[in-house]
Amino acid sequence: MIIESEGLVRSPYLLLPYFLGGFCLAAGAFGGCAKGDVGDLVLPTGGTGGTVPLVTGGDATGGDATGGEPTSGGTVVDPTGGAGGSGAEGGAVSPCLPEEYLCAGECANLLSSRQHCGACGVRCTGDQICDAGTCVCPYVECGGTCVNTAVSVIHCGTCNTLCAIGEACVDGACSCQDASLTRCGALCVDLTTNPANCGACGTTCGETQVCTQGACSDDCIPPESRCDQPDGSVRCADLQVSIDNCGSCGIECAVGYACVAGICECAPGTELCGTLCVDTLTSLAHCGGCDKNCTHVCEAGVCVCEGGLIACGEECVDTATSALHCGGCDQPCGVGSSCVEGACVCDAGLDPCPVAEGEGTSCTDLQTDDLNCGACGTSCGEEASCVAADCTCDEAGLTFCTGECADLDYSPDHCGACGEPCADGQICQQGECQTPALVVRSKTPDGPNDLETETAPTIRLCNQSSNSVSLSGITISYWYTKDGTTTNQIPTFPWPQIPATNSATRLDPPLTDADFVLTMAITGSPSLAGSECVEFQQSVHGGEGWTQGYKIDNDWSYLAGEFRVNEQVTVYQNGNLIWGTEPPPRAE
Repeated sequence: MIIESEGLVRSPYLLLPYFLGGFCLAAGAFGGCAKGDVGDLVLPTGGTGGTVPLVTGGDATGGDATGGEPTSGGTVVDPTGGAGGSGAEGGAVSPCLPEEYLCAGECANLLSSRQHCGACGVRCTGDQICDAGTCVCPYVECGGTCVNTAVSVIHCGTCNTLCAIGEACVDGACSCQDASLTRCGALCVDLTTNPANCGACGTTCGETQVCTQGACSDDCIPPESRCDQPDGSVRCADLQVSIDNCGSCGIECAVGYACVAGICECAPGTELCGTLCVDTLTSLAHCGGCDKNCTHVCEAGVCVCEGGLIACGEECVDTATSALHCGGCDQPCGVGSSCVEGACVCDAGLDPCPVAEGEGTSCTDLQTDDLNCGACGTSCGEEASCVAADCTCDEAGLTFCTGECADLDYSPDHCGACGEPCADGQICQQGECQTPALVVRSKTPDGPNDLETETAPTIRLCNQSSNSVSLSGITISYWYTKDGTTTNQIPTFPWPQIPATNSATRLDPPLTDADFVLTMAITGSPSLAGSECVEFQQSVHGGEGWTQGYKIDNDWSYLAGEFRVNEQVTVYQNGNLIWGTEPPPRAE
């Protein structure tokens, strides 16, 4: 089968199909045969993670446009979709650039790809190019087909202007195909083999003679061979180079092809792209190579932009207004900003704030941004939210103070007001800095064994002032280590003098001389009268079997002797440390 490409020169034996109604040259010739509707092409508009519907309609000359292989099971995920997420919804990470989509295993820009124009699988045909996601004809429509009239042999210069046999269309004008042909009247002929113009125009050979090597003869002179023609005549042809008899008699090369060593190949200066032999130095559809889309001018195989536009990849863009190429190629504006005169400008109501070093700025709402609340760099931390440009603590009763939420009644760093710390040795009570009213005295029995079956501290919480003190929200922590092989930690609390609970908690990471903490929490709102103490007896053991697992004297909170003041047992009120010293991190 002979496939005739658009442009260059027509074979003398392919005239008939040009005039037969309903005949369509092989797929791709002169734009090819399209059947069925391609369907609606919907392009992404960014925003919140939009999708691009797949095209499921008919053929687009070269295969069915049935959608390709998007990354998330039936839809093409917009990787620039802002709040909607980036990459594939199925967990896969797209290897494509932000402006590209994964179609049938390849990355494609749906705005400019001839293979995937507007949606995966939608291929532009013939000399069409993909412009803003739509297949368009940059040349002339002739009978519904996109035609480059600068090179078309059947639409040379204008629609339906047919070049003669042996002619090519060059710059919209018919001329002989190459230097080996000579114009004789209206035809371009090979004077070395044409019996009607043998050696010179008008020199006719006899009825039984052939024209071989430019002379009439009774038979062909090698390397030419004798080839019978459909009209009964005989032609001499060099089967190594003849486009009408390439390799053997009767094998014709398609238009635009040359015969090289008996094989039909694209003529010098052209390249096979699909079924077309094209000049990749000038073709908009194949500028510099097959399927390299050019929406402007192709010069010497390079897509050249016009009108002040700049080439960024395969696109010509206005860097004064392009959000993806603002001020230069690959300089995108962030979410909430637009490109104005080559600079990213925040939209109304947003302000620019620095991101990470070297990553420029982002546009944000200072009224609601937890990382930039009221001003760039003002973070509300993990415990507060930005409300009307002010950091507001999520927990009721707390006040936001320079990156943290504090209880102004009990915080030693913010006592009564933000930034008002108590002096060393003082605590904050009801918003006032005071000498601690509550102190801890303790005793912890240490038996004769190297490892004991339990650790059993007795804690006395004493009010050393003359005034009654509220015990509401009080917790007491005894810091200890677990030794031996015991695994469980079971606390006991046999005789609390006021309502309270206790628990044992593993520390991760462990601290100096402590990998567990035994915590007692007073319940309700009791008070402790001035100069009085309340006692708590408690213990912790390893459970069934009472395994020996505690070396008592290596615990952070252990203090030998009878009810001595112990500053390594800590007391908290509403989460704020009011007595004692916590164990520091364990040395590596």
